[in-house]
Amino acid sequence: MNIITGLMWSPVGIRTSTVILAAVLFACGLLVRRSLVQAVLAPTAWLLGWETAWRVTNQLVLGGVGLPAGPIWWIGAPAVALAYAAGVRVEWRWLALTAGIWVLWLATGWHYNLITSPHIDWVAEALNEAAKTAWGLAYLWPMVRPAKPKSPQKSQPTLGTGDPEPLQTSADNPC
Repeated sequence: MNIITGLMWSPVGIRTSTVILAAVLFACGLLVRRSLVQAVLAPTAWLLGWETAWRVTNQLVLGGVGLPAGPIWWIGAPAVALAYAAGVRVEWRWLALTAGIWVLWLATGWHYNLITSPHIDWVAEALNEAAKTAWGLAYLWPMVRPAKPKSPQKSQPTLGTGDPEPLQTSADNPC
């Protein structure tokens, strides 16, 4: 194994970038959101949602040839729904970017690298990493972005509440 492959893949056979982004999502759930549930469910929804979409696309593109879909199909959607129910949100603009990259990836032939690949297809790797990272940022962005302040209810000022009395004009005072 060369140094690039060693850096690209973690010791457990998962891309190193995946492990890092999952750890960042977990840390933001704990430190920013202060929620263990969101800390667990955000990276889980991201990873399982990604894997589900990737495997479904893989099966459709390759016509059922290649990596088997396995049970990931059936746990990805519930994981995303559970995360949403727990308050984990996604930023639609990052998902739109993901979709654009995904389409570009499909247009280039849907090539990808596995840990067992004898050589690295750098275009495929860049598209894979860009799509996966944009998908992850869709989960990260709402976690780190401050909540939008609620706009105050507009009410009519009343006299006696510290508001200055309205000026009277000659039209207001017939005398």
